[in-house]
Amino acid sequence: MRPIHMTCFRPCLVCLVALVGACAPYMKSETISSASFEAPERCGQGPYEIALQARGSRWGEGVVVDIVSPHGLEFEHEILVGDETIRSGEVGPIVGVRQVSVDGQTRYEQAEEPMVFDNSSCLIQGVPVAGASVRVAAGPPAEAAPVPDQVVVHTEVPPEGAIGETLEATARASLELRAVPRFSGGVGRNHLFQHQLGRVHLHQDWENDSLGPAPYAPGTPIRIRFWSTVPNLLEGVTFVVRHFGFVPTVSDEEYVAHLEGERSEEERRAAQRELDRQEAARERAENGPGRRERRRMARAERRERERRERHEFCNAHHDSEDCWGPGGLEGHRQRQADSAANAEIAQRERAAAAEAEAYARPDGPPPPPRAQAQPPKPSLHAQWTPGYWHWIPREWVWIGGRWTVPESDYATATVVAPTQPPPPRAEAIPPPPGPGLVWVGGHWQWDNQQFVWVAGYWDLPAEGSVYQAPSWRVQNRGVVFVPGRWQVRIGR
Repeated sequence: MRPIHMTCFRPCLVCLVALVGACAPYMKSETISSASFEAPERCGQGPYEIALQARGSRWGEGVVVDIVSPHGLEFEHEILVGDETIRSGEVGPIVGVRQVSVDGQTRYEQAEEPMVFDNSSCLIQGVPVAGASVRVAAGPPAEAAPVPDQVVVHTEVPPEGAIGETLEATARASLELRAVPRFSGGVGRNHLFQHQLGRVHLHQDWENDSLGPAPYAPGTPIRIRFWSTVPNLLEGVTFVVRHFGFVPTVSDEEYVAHLEGERSEEERRAAQRELDRQEAARERAENGPGRRERRRMARAERRERERRERHEFCNAHHDSEDCWGPGGLEGHRQRQADSAANAEIAQRERAAAAEAEAYARPDGPPPPPRAQAQPPKPSLHAQWTPGYWHWIPREWVWIGGRWTVPESDYATATVVAPTQPPPPRAEAIPPPPGPGLVWVGGHWQWDNQQFVWVAGYWDLPAEGSVYQAPSWRVQNRGVVFVPGRWQVRIGR
């Protein structure tokens, strides 16, 4: 075998060096910080906020947010730098991944369908999903009596020892997400796939490709906000945020020289294009139009002559259906009038539909959730669903948290008091805050130490159901509590 000498590779090495040397400098991203967050509660709709500060990088900065979840979510988002909103809209669907084995090798593929959104465990039973059952007539809804700012309305300030809903809204404009060590340092693809989680990816940057100062001064607040019209199930959901800055692959001085060179080259090319345009115009002025231009002008003159002749003919023959369509000129005028009337009707319908749509969906996040004290547990296995904001046309209303009692707890009462409760309190029933609501009176409840009064409220029951009020029954083991509930009425 003939030996191979290094001289055979010298031309290739020279080409490689020349190619590397010819590569223009470019921007790359450099991580400034990375952190992971979780919501402070199992169910919630926000608004949640992650706050950062701009580094003041000369060449720009950006943020990447990954929402990692074992199930589907519905979120709106907004990214603000200073007081400027630079991005807003719906968060894309959570897309899952699946493990696939091909030829003995394992790989991961993105699922074709988004993950299922299910927030049923975060909703108050009987309350419709915001926007799903809202029907708005053309134009704004008729003016009605002032609507209270919550659906659960207590008739009095709870006395000492009573349990009622705290009406003071939290002073925070947004909820703080809790920092967690999980996924810290960025989102690793293998780590995500290993846990079979879905992910949605948000990327926003503000790159500076000019010779001016940094887009934002150091310390400028960067806020990333999330919220939803209905509560999301946030169990197992992690928000991963990476803040990065842009840096050139060469020194700042070299990159500035590169940009100045590119700008000078672009100016030279623009000047050359202008000279070429002027030269072409001068040649046309000296030599007259060319063959192609003369043919174009002849076609334009012929079309204009034919249009003029047809116009003169139609003006002289009002009964010509070839000119005016069926019915001649009179039929043409009637069709124009009908078309104008139909266009006006369609415009009114579009305006009414747009106005109804504007009322049917909120244009911003709900208020911060209200603080609410839980009444005593009505049964052993009852589950608490926290309150949330519900959108009706034109405004948010507060749905107070409720206990959900399983059917098994009705068969065997689990709350026992030593004596019967005091007589029921007299309640002044306020006006209903919305249509279809039914007043549920207050009642006494036992908290294992004393009786406390749970004030009445307006509720939104399922169609055809009736309310069975809670009661206390005397038995051998004491006075037992039977929770109230809505029951579907059978028969008439």
